[in-house]
Amino acid sequence: MTRLVYASSNSKKMREVADHLRAVYALPELESPEAFKVGKLDIPETGETLEENAELKLTAYLEAFAGIPRFEGKRLIFLSDDTGLFIKGLGGKPGIHVRRPKDQKTELSGREIGEYTLSRMHGLRNEQRAAYFETVVALGVLNGNGGKLPQFFSAKLEGRILEAPNTSTPFLEELPYSQLFYVPEWKMTLGQFYLIAKQERNNRRTHRERAVDKAVLSLCNYL
Repeated sequence: MTRLVYASSNSKKMREVADHLRAVYALPELESPEAFKVGKLDIPETGETLEENAELKLTAYLEAFAGIPRFEGKRLIFLSDDTGLFIKGLGGKPGIHVRRPKDQKTELSGREIGEYTLSRMHGLRNEQRAAYFETVVALGVLNGNGGKLPQFFSAKLEGRILEAPNTSTPFLEELPYSQLFYVPEWKMTLGQFYLIAKQERNNRRTHRERAVDKAVLSLCNYL
């Protein structure tokens, strides 16, 4: 039996992808590495692009599973991803360094990220506040005793950064821009969108879900 594994320890990201695969495509349950008794891996995100960071995560888990005897001869499909935010008025920053916007090394809290971004964008107006999230999903397969090279799928969500947080919705620490990233297409912030029940989203997709949609055809070839 082929099983799907999310190559990350981020439970919120995994739940978003798992819910989407189950609700839209009725695919098998996406599982965390913990379900296989494989502990959390410390994977430095040293890549210079979203693709490189997604591949680092994917490769680390493929190698970890391949080294465990009980998985020999088993087929496991792995999904990993990396996401960046690109703001026009900041020359595309923070880019891949969403959690480390100051110096690409120091991780900030969600509120610190928002405050830092607003301070950098002081005085920027109109198109200079345009921004987009981009997610790259990497797909790899552990088949028998070896792994297949990853395939990459990317998607964007266009929006803009508000001049002040929209405090009508709760702040989500795991989503630093939940009160700041406004999606004109939806007429709401990203934080407001995440509060809508899945069945009421009317085919609206996040950047991560759009990238997963692109990966599904290749994924199904291995099921």
